[in-house]
Amino acid sequence: MLQEAARRLERSVDRAEMLARLGGDEYAIIFEPTTISACQLRRRIGVLLAAPIVVSDTLTIECTASVGIADTTSAGRNANDLVAAADRAMYDDKHHWQLG
Repeated sequence: MLQEAARRLERSVDRAEMLARLGGDEYAIIFEPTTISACQLRRRIGVLLAAPIVVSDTLTIECTASVGIADTTSAGRNANDLVAAADRAMYDDKHHWQLG
Protein backbone atom coordinates (compact mmCIF):
# COMPACT_ATOMS: atom_id res chain seq x y z
CA MET A 1 0.00 0.00 0.00
CA LEU A 2 2.80 2.43 0.88
CA GLN A 3 4.55 1.72 -2.41
CA GLU A 4 1.39 2.48 -4.39
CA ALA A 5 0.76 5.65 -2.38
CA ALA A 6 4.35 6.75 -3.09
CA ARG A 7 3.90 6.05 -6.83
CA ARG A 8 0.75 8.16 -6.81
CA LEU A 9 2.54 10.98 -5.03
CA GLU A 10 5.36 10.81 -7.60
CA ARG A 11 2.76 11.11 -10.38
CA SER A 12 1.15 14.09 -8.64
CA VAL A 13 4.20 16.35 -8.86
CA ASP A 14 5.52 17.99 -11.97
CA ARG A 15 8.95 19.33 -12.89
CA ALA A 16 8.43 22.54 -10.92
CA GLU A 17 7.70 20.64 -7.70
CA MET A 18 9.87 18.41 -5.54
CA LEU A 19 8.68 15.38 -3.59
CA ALA A 20 10.77 14.25 -0.63
CA ARG A 21 10.32 11.29 1.67
CA LEU A 22 10.84 12.45 5.24
CA GLY A 23 10.68 8.93 6.66
CA GLY A 24 8.27 6.05 7.03
CA ASP A 25 5.02 7.14 5.41
CA GLU A 26 5.77 10.87 5.61
CA TYR A 27 6.33 12.88 2.45
CA ALA A 28 6.77 16.57 1.78
CA ILE A 29 6.23 18.57 -1.38
CA ILE A 30 8.11 21.77 -2.02
CA PHE A 31 7.19 24.06 -4.88
CA GLU A 32 7.39 27.56 -6.26
CA PRO A 33 3.84 28.93 -6.58
CA THR A 34 4.07 30.29 -10.10
CA THR A 35 1.42 28.19 -11.83
CA ILE A 36 -0.43 26.49 -8.96
CA SER A 37 -1.40 27.30 -5.37
CA ALA A 38 -0.85 25.06 -2.35
CA CYS A 39 -4.61 24.50 -2.18
CA GLN A 40 -4.74 23.38 -5.83
CA LEU A 41 -1.76 21.09 -5.30
CA ARG A 42 -3.36 19.58 -2.18
CA ARG A 43 -6.57 18.91 -4.14
CA ARG A 44 -4.62 17.28 -6.99
CA ILE A 45 -2.84 15.00 -4.52
CA GLY A 46 -6.06 14.23 -2.68
CA VAL A 47 -7.74 13.05 -5.88
CA LEU A 48 -4.87 10.70 -6.71
CA LEU A 49 -4.69 9.26 -3.21
CA ALA A 50 -8.46 8.92 -2.76
CA ALA A 51 -8.78 6.10 -5.30
CA PRO A 52 -8.89 2.70 -3.59
CA ILE A 53 -5.68 0.66 -3.67
CA VAL A 54 -6.17 -2.90 -4.88
CA VAL A 55 -3.82 -5.11 -2.90
CA SER A 56 -5.20 -8.46 -4.08
CA ASP A 57 -8.34 -9.98 -5.59
CA THR A 58 -9.95 -9.93 -2.16
CA LEU A 59 -8.40 -6.85 -0.55
CA THR A 60 -8.91 -3.22 -1.45
CA ILE A 61 -7.71 -0.45 0.84
CA GLU A 62 -8.84 3.15 1.04
CA CYS A 63 -6.36 5.44 2.68
CA THR A 64 -6.11 9.03 3.76
CA ALA A 65 -2.98 11.10 3.80
CA SER A 66 -1.65 14.06 5.65
CA VAL A 67 0.20 16.23 3.20
CA GLY A 68 2.92 18.72 4.08
CA ILE A 69 3.30 21.36 1.41
CA ALA A 70 5.70 24.30 1.54
CA ASP A 71 6.28 26.95 -1.06
CA THR A 72 9.26 29.19 -1.68
CA THR A 73 7.17 32.35 -1.28
CA SER A 74 6.19 31.74 2.34
CA ALA A 75 9.01 29.47 3.56
CA GLY A 76 11.97 30.94 1.68
CA ARG A 77 14.52 29.18 -0.49
CA ASN A 78 16.69 27.58 2.17
CA ALA A 79 16.33 23.78 1.95
CA ASN A 80 16.19 23.30 5.73
CA ASP A 81 13.52 25.99 6.10
CA LEU A 82 11.44 24.51 3.27
CA VAL A 83 11.56 20.97 4.69
CA ALA A 84 10.77 22.26 8.19
CA ALA A 85 7.78 24.23 6.83
CA ALA A 86 6.52 21.18 4.91
CA ASP A 87 6.93 19.03 8.02
CA ARG A 88 4.95 21.54 10.14
CA ALA A 89 2.26 21.68 7.46
CA MET A 90 2.00 17.88 7.47
CA TYR A 91 1.49 17.77 11.23
CA ASP A 92 -1.06 20.60 11.01
CA ASP A 93 -2.90 18.54 8.38
CA LYS A 94 -2.79 15.43 10.60
CA HIS A 95 -4.12 17.44 13.54
CA HIS A 96 -6.94 18.85 11.38
CA TRP A 97 -8.08 15.36 10.34
CA GLN A 98 -7.87 14.01 13.90
CA LEU A 99 -10.22 16.76 15.09
CA GLY A 100 -12.37 16.11 12.00
